[in-house]
Amino acid sequence: MSVSTAVLSSRFANPPLRRLFACGLGLLLLTSATPSLFERLGDNFFIAQAIVCGGLVVYATRTAERCPEQLGLVVILGLAILLRLVLLVVPPLTSGDIFRYVWDGRIQGAGWNPFRYVPAAPELQALRDAVVFPYVDKAGYAVTIYPPASQLFFLLVTRIHESVIAMKIALVACEGVTIAAVIALLRRLGKPATRVVAYAWHPLVIWEIANNGHIDAAMVAMMMLAVWLAAAGHRLAAAAAAAFGALFKPFAVLVLPALWRPWNWKAPLVVGVVVAVLYLPYLSAGAGILGFLPTYAREERLDSGASFWLLEAL
Repeated sequence: MSVSTAVLSSRFANPPLRRLFACGLGLLLLTSATPSLFERLGDNFFIAQAIVCGGLVVYATRTAERCPEQLGLVVILGLAILLRLVLLVVPPLTSGDIFRYVWDGRIQGAGWNPFRYVPAAPELQALRDAVVFPYVDKAGYAVTIYPPASQLFFLLVTRIHESVIAMKIALVACEGVTIAAVIALLRRLGKPATRVVAYAWHPLVIWEIANNGHIDAAMVAMMMLAVWLAAAGHRLAAAAAAAFGALFKPFAVLVLPALWRPWNWKAPLVVGVVVAVLYLPYLSAGAGILGFLPTYAREERLDSGASFWLLEAL
């Protein structure tokens, strides 16, 4: 046995590394079995397995801190990829939002504004198929709810391939940006980079992005990129990234206050320019530029707070 092989073997003999690998293997086995078991056992099983997986991730996060960083990251990132590959090929189990993503990209590619036309509009009849259109939610009365950065993303992905699997792959690729930003921030803070396992193996992330394919992946990627840029001293670029992220989903706007300095007009100007540029291609929708969002707020009783016990009580 060569010296390098002996050193590598001794490092893989590290007890925390073995426990980390065992946690990842357990997650992989349970995640792989869940799609078929979900069909027979339903929501209660799905929630139960997510809780178990969450517990494994908590243990893995504590264990990862005691692992050799380089080998720990190899285990974490390798299993993170496998966990996502397992679910990429499984049809979405708990959400059909991704079919709207593909639809919005398709109609934009054909020259239509998704903020103007509901999927069932007569003008779009030639674009309907038996694979995507039947699964588009609220096709008869709702224009798109997704902001312009999301629409640009949908358009770009569907120019490569108009399919659910292509959209999922693109969203998982966004996770690569998030994971890279988290690792860079951990190192900048002098913390173990292996703490990234808390995100990389988290069951919510794995299921909602690799399986259901939610656009949150792109929003989080831009938000974490903004945080990293700010930490590196590039505040205007960070403001642009955060604004871009907020036009995937508004939650990224929470980063913006940390990037602004009182009486500094540059960051707000950058945000305004990003918003204006992204909304510009869709202005033909006029007052409907916000899409289905206002109606959705009323439909889900978000405007009154009645959907949330605490808000209703307040």
